[in-house]
Amino acid sequence: MRSITSYTLYLVTDRELVASGTLEAAVEAAIRGGVSVVQIREKQASSREFLDIAQRIKAITDAHGVPLIVNDRADIALAVGADGLHIGQDDLPLADARRLVGDEMCIGVSVANLSEALAARDGGADYLGVGADQARDGPPDCRDRRGQRTHPARARGHRHRRHRGRLGDPIGSRPCRCRGVAQGRVSLRFSFALMCHFSAAIFDLDGTLLDSMHVWEKIDIDFLSKRGIPVPDDYARTIAALSFQEVARYTIDRFSLETTEEEIMREWREMARHAYANEVRLKPHAKEYLTTLKEHGIKLATATSLHPELSEPALRNNGIYDFFDAHCSTDEVGRGKEFPDVFLRAAEKLQVSPNACVVFEDILPAVKSAKQAGMRVYCIQDAASRCDEAALKKIADGYLRDFSEAPLPGGDLPDTHKIT
Repeated sequence: MRSITSYTLYLVTDRELVASGTLEAAVEAAIRGGVSVVQIREKQASSREFLDIAQRIKAITDAHGVPLIVNDRADIALAVGADGLHIGQDDLPLADARRLVGDEMCIGVSVANLSEALAARDGGADYLGVGADQARDGPPDCRDRRGQRTHPARARGHRHRRHRGRLGDPIGSRPCRCRGVAQGRVSLRFSFALMCHFSAAIFDLDGTLLDSMHVWEKIDIDFLSKRGIPVPDDYARTIAALSFQEVARYTIDRFSLETTEEEIMREWREMARHAYANEVRLKPHAKEYLTTLKEHGIKLATATSLHPELSEPALRNNGIYDFFDAHCSTDEVGRGKEFPDVFLRAAEKLQVSPNACVVFEDILPAVKSAKQAGMRVYCIQDAASRCDEAALKKIADGYLRDFSEAPLPGGDLPDTHKIT
């Protein structure tokens, strides 16, 4: 199979961005300026026009020994003898493209998330195009992910309307529509998440890091049925954002129980202790994500309503307790997650400002309060909060299926970064 040895500077042509002169002259100038791969992309051209353009560009790339990749069109790639074909998720399927172009032509695939990346890798893609390529009205606060490789990958630069350059501008004078490509091998675990600027991450536990809500559903049923009380439909949602002690107080008041808050909390902890110490597992890709953040020097904290008697054994059993620089609970601050106190306390313990933090949560009141604290908030999908999905998608900065879609800190990854 033909190999492209350097993706250092990956140019995608766009005739709308040619400052002056012809596309051919602009491509030649870009190659002289350091471009190592050229992709010809013509979304509006007819087949004959695309073929003519590709033939002219191929003559230039051949003269300079630079690989030419054709976007979308396997027929054009074959007709001009291109080095590669690049396809998107809505284009010709990878398996069909491979059958058409054979094993001698390189095939790249655009991916936007982990599942697409794994499918492309397993399907035999030679490299992956990752990240968004979109216009923004202001300076972007997120950049496209570039990571380490167990698979060659490239990252696309933003097409910023006010700041994008034009083909033909002197190299380095303005940003141009070139796609920078990190060298090495990408492991595909988090190669495709957005990169954002943050220096600390704060994690809820139940329903976010820990797949544990089923434990409390069973405890609610067992605890109340023991007293001859069915679980009301609104009970779980009402107590979701409360501190452990607030839940105990609410339960006593609502069901007129003859007991104390401490007795109820002790009973609940006893009912949950075995499950948290031995059975509760992490949400998908949580440990990998935490590992990546630690390798980037991101400070980590938990912000939870769980009592330490439950949270610490669960974190230790899953091998992540020592990942965290601080642990905070709603009981510590005296109010539940309908208030921002626990998130602000976490930021204080980490010695970072609230606006330098990202928060991961799964319930609506907590997402709202973390936003009130001035933090960026991502919601991790959980079955227990599905009834609030529409509101969560509207309020949170991102609604994630799992941690494979979580943001990473901005900037390039060091060559030693390994994701397996």
